[in-house]
Amino acid sequence: MRVSPLYPISDKTRITFSGLKARDAVTVPDSSKPQLLKSHIYVFAFQKEKNIEQWNAMDLSQWEFYALPMKRLQQLGWKSISLTMLRSLQSPLTASAFIEAAKTAIKEAAAEIHSQDADTHS
Repeated sequence: MRVSPLYPISDKTRITFSGLKARDAVTVPDSSKPQLLKSHIYVFAFQKEKNIEQWNAMDLSQWEFYALPMKRLQQLGWKSISLTMLRSLQSPLTASAFIEAAKTAIKEAAAEIHSQDADTHS
């Protein structure tokens, strides 16, 4: 028998992904410097199964995936993003669709980094 979750998900539950911005982790933290987005691509995953008897973390059909480039999150300017907002920005991806979307996002981010490096060294 499974134990009921302490905070069951309902249609009224507000799911938020937070902690998107951070200070530099390489040097001593300086609170006078702003927190920034640190990744080129942000990946969000949400286990959507509400029935506790059917819930299975290993069943990828129960998951929604999202991949947003840093530029898109910079435009929003937030430290967190809600699942509702993610769904309005992008359709949920299945695990297999996510693989292709991630490959595309990585190629685009790599091209942008390469372009920035070329501009810096010109």
